[in-house]
Amino acid sequence: MIPLSIRKIARKSSLLLLSALLAGCAVQPQKLTNQELLSQKESDFASMFANREAVDHPLSLSEVIARSLRYNMDHRVKRMEAALATRQLDLDKFDTLPKLTTSAGYTGRDNVSASSSYSIATGAMMPERSTSQDRERITADLGLTWNLLDFGVSYYNAKQNADRQLIAQERERKVLHNLVQESRSAFWRAAAAQQLAPRVAATVKLAESALADAQKAEKSQLRSPLESLRYRKTLLETLRQLEATQQELSTAKVELAAMMTLPPGTPLQLQIPQEGLTAHEWQMPLTEMEDSALMRQPDMREMAYQSRITATENRKALLKLLPGISINMSHQYDDNSFAMHQEWNEAGMRVSLNLLNLLSAPDQLAFAEANETVTQAKRQALRMALLMQVHIAHRQYEAAHTQLQRSEALFRVEKDIAQHTGHKAAQDAQSVLDRIASETNAILAELRYYLALSQLQSAVGKMMATVGQDPEVGIIQEGSLEDLSKRVEQWLQSNSARKQAASIPHQEHASTPTHPTNSATAQAGSFEQQTTRSAAPAASSSEQSNKSAEAELPAAVVSALADTTEKLPDTTTGSATKESPLLGRKGTVQLNTWVRRGPGKDFDKVRLLHPGDKLTVLELSGDGQWLRIGQNAWMHSKLLAPHS
Repeated sequence: MIPLSIRKIARKSSLLLLSALLAGCAVQPQKLTNQELLSQKESDFASMFANREAVDHPLSLSEVIARSLRYNMDHRVKRMEAALATRQLDLDKFDTLPKLTTSAGYTGRDNVSASSSYSIATGAMMPERSTSQDRERITADLGLTWNLLDFGVSYYNAKQNADRQLIAQERERKVLHNLVQESRSAFWRAAAAQQLAPRVAATVKLAESALADAQKAEKSQLRSPLESLRYRKTLLETLRQLEATQQELSTAKVELAAMMTLPPGTPLQLQIPQEGLTAHEWQMPLTEMEDSALMRQPDMREMAYQSRITATENRKALLKLLPGISINMSHQYDDNSFAMHQEWNEAGMRVSLNLLNLLSAPDQLAFAEANETVTQAKRQALRMALLMQVHIAHRQYEAAHTQLQRSEALFRVEKDIAQHTGHKAAQDAQSVLDRIASETNAILAELRYYLALSQLQSAVGKMMATVGQDPEVGIIQEGSLEDLSKRVEQWLQSNSARKQAASIPHQEHASTPTHPTNSATAQAGSFEQQTTRSAAPAASSSEQSNKSAEAELPAAVVSALADTTEKLPDTTTGSATKESPLLGRKGTVQLNTWVRRGPGKDFDKVRLLHPGDKLTVLELSGDGQWLRIGQNAWMHSKLLAPHS
């Protein structure tokens, strides 16, 4: 008869096994609900932007770098990976220790473990059956096992993971270098956006207004259709370039905020140096750069550690060919009432060898040798690529340095042109098209200046990353953000023993916007030359040369320049003959202007006068502002230079 306890255990075990089988068969893929996704998003956002100092003041370059180093998500991930590698190394140390295991169990059966025997001497069967084991018993043991082969494999695994920890640290260094490089470059791109965005918007508004006026003039047929179309085309090209610049500037601060892991839409104001910019002058000779890169660059160090991991892997594979030696010791317990001793100690040793592994030994040795050869070739290829990278980075730095100087010089020229154009516009001596063109040229020149500075800063950062020069700012997570910013500022200053001053030429604003665009097309480039040439006084020694120069101008531009007189003050219409020293004298036209049917800008246009045209004054208007130069032909007196 089966004992009651045995039957209860058997019934419970059967139910437990059946439940496990049913649960395994019932597993189905379950999608995340919207509530779960929302909860995960809110949790991530709370963690991403937690413990951030508020941005309530203009950010300097050193603070931007400090915030990027401390809060950038990519750097945080690499830092955590390095910490994880350290934890893995701590765990690997336990794999080299012997295995100390303990176990306990219950055994029960529904009948007696009985047996019979026979006599070896006589061969006769013994008439009685016997048992030496209880139907229910409890066993336990505590054993220490040490496999020398497993110890060797675990030892090599620990060495490989130690090298992987060093690789994680080198990858963190690489992210650190890239962060410093990108932060410096992004800062100056954002500075360009901060300085230029309002002026770009003002110029776009001015160009759109001029375009609307041009469309009205075209509808009223005040000029020929071809001239109107050319004028509109020039304005549209300028607008296209201004809007492209506007789009480029609009993303600069967004990228900078993301680099510092600030919430989207955080308003940023940058502290741009007012006393002038300082461009780092690189002093390390090229040969020293090569040596430093081959010794300290993170990728090169990572490859060196990877070579060591490969060599360790080959040794580990060869170790597995050896026989395994296992040593074990244990303490046993069995509550069997028939046993003489219910507790006892055991000890033993076992040697095992997979004979088939011996057949693969030659192939494994050949594979290990080939693996080391491939790793060595990769390391040499990386050295060659790194040497090339050093020289390329050096050339890029020199080119960026030269480009900065050229951009600064060009910006100063464009600034002066914009100022002159602004002064003439204030005196109603330049057209709207001239003002827009000079404004756009100056804006693009200053933008190129900032971008050249950004490229130079990026080139310096790339040089530092290439030679493995770490930012000497101490422990990034140590101290407050203000302390870290001060350490970054000290490092930036000490790292620039020699500095080349590249002061920002601040734009001097005229009464109208004075920062224009350089067209990306050849036509816009010629437009800049044409407007500059047409703005110069044309009191030349030869009328023929003036005519030929004027003939080079597109009709739309000439017409636009002539429209300058439309901005002159209103005058009293009506004619009044008046004695004047100008009467009867000859003069030379200074700028493109219209001849009108009467003394005022409200009269119809008759024809166009060009710089260098010579004419005689026949009559002066009552207010002295208009000159009659023919029958029903009047021009403004300011645009005529009388001969002596």
